[in-house]
Amino acid sequence: MPNKVVSLTEAAGVVRDGALIGLMNSKIDGAPMAFVRELIRQGRRDLRVVSRGAGLACDLLIGAGVLRELETCSMDLDVYGPAPHFQRAIRGSAFRMKDTA
Repeated sequence: MPNKVVSLTEAAGVVRDGALIGLMNSKIDGAPMAFVRELIRQGRRDLRVVSRGAGLACDLLIGAGVLRELETCSMDLDVYGPAPHFQRAIRGSAFRMKDTA
């Protein structure tokens, strides 16, 4: 059986500009931060993200100018309050938001 384990660089390299990706339901704990940072490092652009409950990972992507569209039912940093990059971007129409209740 072939080895399905790849490096973080290889995994993020599969994601192309404009791709639709799903991020797990995570406000703070368990967010795939290393993967998100690698997407930013590789210069990805215009990503579309679906997340049942967006948080820190999506806020970081927004702040880095990587996100074009976010589909979620909530966006905050849990006990830390509103997500600052999200708040700024949504007020400035920097990306498209799809609210999924």
